[in-house]
Amino acid sequence: MPLPGEEVLPFGFLLRLANCVELFPLLLIIIGVLSLAVPSIRQSYLQRKYGLTDEVQIPIILEASTFIRRYLPDISISNNPLRGDQVAFIYPVSFQKAGIGLMGGVGKLWKGDNESARGVLLHEIAHIQNGDTLITGAGSGFRTLFNYWPVLFIVTVAVPVFIVWVMTSYLAFAEISGLMPSGEVVTYKFEQFLLFFLPSLFFMLLTNLMWVASVIFLPLAALWYSELAADCVAARCQGTPAPLARALRLYSVPVSWWRWFLARMTHPPTRIRLFMLQRVSSPLSHMVLLILMFPVAMVVSMLFTVLYYASFDLSILWATQTPLSTTASIFPRVAGITAALLVFVGLGIMLWPSIVRFLDGLPCDEGGSSFLQWKRAHLGGGIMTLIMALLLGVLFV
Repeated sequence: MPLPGEEVLPFGFLLRLANCVELFPLLLIIIGVLSLAVPSIRQSYLQRKYGLTDEVQIPIILEASTFIRRYLPDISISNNPLRGDQVAFIYPVSFQKAGIGLMGGVGKLWKGDNESARGVLLHEIAHIQNGDTLITGAGSGFRTLFNYWPVLFIVTVAVPVFIVWVMTSYLAFAEISGLMPSGEVVTYKFEQFLLFFLPSLFFMLLTNLMWVASVIFLPLAALWYSELAADCVAARCQGTPAPLARALRLYSVPVSWWRWFLARMTHPPTRIRLFMLQRVSSPLSHMVLLILMFPVAMVVSMLFTVLYYASFDLSILWATQTPLSTTASIFPRVAGITAALLVFVGLGIMLWPSIVRFLDGLPCDEGGSSFLQWKRAHLGGGIMTLIMALLLGVLFV
């Protein structure tokens, strides 16, 4: 069914693409599931892309392979020592088996700073042991879509609107060019561009951007959690975060925030990773910070949802000079739903150690300082989550 005004605008059908952003959650699920369905295709693609082979066996690669197999005896290891810009990454070989690619960077690091190289490999090993390979390993559809969603956003929203405006302006210019001097026509179109088109495009982009942000923030938090948790396991296994921190500083090329936003947002910024690594020596506070990532992400997602309705109200106000109260009416409901979800999440966090103990068949008198800290971290994280829910409910509902 055509959109209002579509039939009278040249290439008006392109405006339908602007609504494709609302399908982003479905697209995320479809592409993500497809990338999980046939792991062998991902393996073949990555082998061609990075030139991976099982045949090159230089001493450093053999030493690194031996180190990896202490933790994962059955892992598939391939390598390409000529790619010095890469260190190591994991990928699925099958649904039950993972592989790791060792690149030239790990050889240089193994020679220059052996402990840092081991820290990087322990980070990848932790990903595999945590079951992250299918979801977040190399070639993941989830990661690809997250990294390129700004491009998708521009192609489906900005480009169609710009094409329609250019064609509409051209036809309008052709119609009125014989009725008034060309200078006045150009001035008129320039004013239309500044006063109408640019503000309309800005509000359309802002509205769609807020919608996408509200959708992707929770899964993005899950991706960040997997990276920070793997850093934590690697640092604790080595007994110190210093080696992995050195590797992060060495291989994290400084980029502007917008380049990180466009291509690297599935990994936490290096500063955040270093900040969390510095707190590994305090396991309780470190675990609480990791646990709180998801409740905080829910609150941030709620704020983006409210901003989505606010930007929609502003776009209507600008175009028609008609004020709307959509944001004022929707905010208490969004806050109420988020508060209810936070109560559920908070209780789940507090009960999680008991659930794990029941599922794993651990004895009720399970001791050990690490287990007790884990329980206390979940208790503290759950209480803080319930406090967030209470504040939302009291202040905004």
